[in-house]
Amino acid sequence: MPDMTVIRSLLLTQIKDSHGKVMYTYTAHHKIVDRAKKCKTILDWIEIVITSISAVGLLGGFITNETSLKLLGGLSSAISLAITLYTKNDTLQIIIKDHTDAANDLWLIREKYQSLITDFDGMETAQIQATRTELMYAFDQVNRKYPGTDPRSYKKAKKALKEDEEQYFAPGEADKLLPHS
Repeated sequence: MPDMTVIRSLLLTQIKDSHGKVMYTYTAHHKIVDRAKKCKTILDWIEIVITSISAVGLLGGFITNETSLKLLGGLSSAISLAITLYTKNDTLQIIIKDHTDAANDLWLIREKYQSLITDFDGMETAQIQATRTELMYAFDQVNRKYPGTDPRSYKKAKKALKEDEEQYFAPGEADKLLPHS
């Protein structure tokens, strides 16, 4: 008969490892959302500026009969059209939605893993194993339902979690968020 202390120790190690994978995936999805939102904002502003240059260039070219203004207006109009066609399908908006939804679904799984680690010592081994398996299936379903993360977002997630401690409170910090009474 295997030693239950060893089995429980291995089980806890596996659960902590799985929790870490969920944290990385959760944070990586947020990093993709941040990057897509930034790209969308930049494209929106570029489109506004280019459209303005196009309108002013063409209008000024027709009023002054300057060929260079007409060329500037026509060129910027073509660039504006290219940006409009690229953003027409709302590709970035879809990316933002999909990765936000994935992170939202992962949030509950992350919280359940943290609760399982907290409750570990007070639970029976079979109950821990059942909960662990349930969480593994839930994590698998999220990974199958949504687009995956990429190396760039994983690298940013690693920095956010290890260096910036983005998902954690400093000692006493959470207490400061509680009501005074």
